[in-house]
Amino acid sequence: MKKTFSQILIVTFCILTITLFSNCESKKDKVETSQEEKTEQQSQKVETNIEVSDDEITTFIQASIMIQDTENEFRTASINLVKNSDMGIERFQEISQLQNAPNQDQNVSKEEMQEFDALTAELQEIQMDAQENAENIIEQQGMDTDRYRTISMASQRDSDLQQRLQQEYMKQKEQTSQQP
Repeated sequence: MKKTFSQILIVTFCILTITLFSNCESKKDKVETSQEEKTEQQSQKVETNIEVSDDEITTFIQASIMIQDTENEFRTASINLVKNSDMGIERFQEISQLQNAPNQDQNVSKEEMQEFDALTAELQEIQMDAQENAENIIEQQGMDTDRYRTISMASQRDSDLQQRLQQEYMKQKEQTSQQP
């Protein structure tokens, strides 16, 4: 059961990271990329069997753990933002679902829509801060964000890489639990 749990954690870290990098535009992504860069990025996405050193595995897991820890803080901030608003979580979710179903009868007042839009903008700002934070963590750990992204995507298709990541994750968690 522990092995299955650790597999879930690694996949969760990878998915979280991919979500961060694909849902928000980083400052670097706002600059237009040339056709060559786009082609190179596409080839990296397709690449499944990449060479990853033991040092890169260690760095990747260290960054992933740190990102997960700080992501919890950002998630809590997002929940509290909506929870403490006049709208509340339940109504926010209702309006959000209505936004995704335009054919449904939308019983939303102008004031609610303005508050929903304001909350959505603040949530997007929190998400962008989370992405910037993740990028900073990765770089502070000594890894390029593109390389991190490449390893993350490859780990979803490469079972050997995934196993190496799981082993390193368990090793680091064991070391952390043995510290006083």
